[in-house]
Amino acid sequence: MILFLTIHSLLFTICYSVPFGKVNKTRFTSRDLLNSEAIWLSNQLTPEKCLCTVLSQYNNTPLFNSYQNGSCQIFFSLPYTYTMEYRNDSTLILLSSLPSRDIAPCCSNLPWLIKRITNSSLSSISLNTPSYLVIDDYNYLAVLYNSYTLNRYNRTTMTLISSTTIGSQTMALSYYNKQYYITKGVSHLSNLVIYSTATMINTLTVPIQKDPRDYVFIQNGSIMVVPIQTLQLISFYNVTSPTSYTLSFSLSAPAAPNTLYRVSDTLFYMSTGVNYGPIYTLAYNSTTNSWIWGTMPLTKSDITTNNFQSTMDACGRLWVAINGYGIKIFDTYGTKLLYNLTITTGLNEIVLAKKFDLYVADNDNNKLLSYLPKIDQCTS
Repeated sequence: MILFLTIHSLLFTICYSVPFGKVNKTRFTSRDLLNSEAIWLSNQLTPEKCLCTVLSQYNNTPLFNSYQNGSCQIFFSLPYTYTMEYRNDSTLILLSSLPSRDIAPCCSNLPWLIKRITNSSLSSISLNTPSYLVIDDYNYLAVLYNSYTLNRYNRTTMTLISSTTIGSQTMALSYYNKQYYITKGVSHLSNLVIYSTATMINTLTVPIQKDPRDYVFIQNGSIMVVPIQTLQLISFYNVTSPTSYTLSFSLSAPAAPNTLYRVSDTLFYMSTGVNYGPIYTLAYNSTTNSWIWGTMPLTKSDITTNNFQSTMDACGRLWVAINGYGIKIFDTYGTKLLYNLTITTGLNEIVLAKKFDLYVADNDNNKLLSYLPKIDQCTS
């Protein structure tokens, strides 16, 4: 009993001898809400109880959220982008100071971010009509160009790693789970050709509906969603094994689809291959068990341009690559135009990578552009 009291007294002394900040009715979270840097503990009835647990069992913990239900969310590092929000049942405990908000205001100061990107180290590689870009599991930048060749580059140095000839009429490069997904043949009969990122060998060829322009995976890779441009469809394929891709059903699209951006398993943003069109939304309604089309009217391109692709940045903003114009940046739901970025008017796809590295396929000017702003941590 004496030993127990001694240990309890020691823990109490350790807990309350460590300086900390306390913010009531506040929750710390990553902006994507995934909070992959955190773990959960239960039976931590008070912030002080959680504090003692953290100090006795974990090292270098910058902060945690303590909830009224007795759970405690412990962060071991800062998310790349984060925010603090009002929440009545949460108390934020800070064990170390957060960086000054003005050091890297990626989310709160978009003009600062754009200036940091455009003034950063720029690499330009001459390639004939580069079109599609992805980053793979080796952290290589893969680019499809000349309608039949796939090159891979070191993302930092832009040194060529490999060059693979896929074949004529090749387009629609996507990446998922250590494999490249590429469309081969678009005029009459199309095939999906799958290449291993490890060997760059064609591991599977799948006959597919005419003219697919993208491959997006949901439900842990068990469903492949494919925009079919010529037939104006969004097709869903069941993936039951590494060699089995079976058409399940197709939806009529409101316009000829080009690329899909997966927001979640139940929400996509679709760009089109036509001028003067908006970004479309495709959302699953669980009540009616159906997929519902919508539009983002403010994203409508003009009569001479088309929205080639859309993507999200680490702050949740929507970036739209517009062939014939450049890049427009909107809020998450496309309801407010935040910035016009005219790096080049001839772009096809863009990739926003970690640290806001930006890669641009400048199709019309036969260049692959790389901007490396080197933002290691966003602070607001």
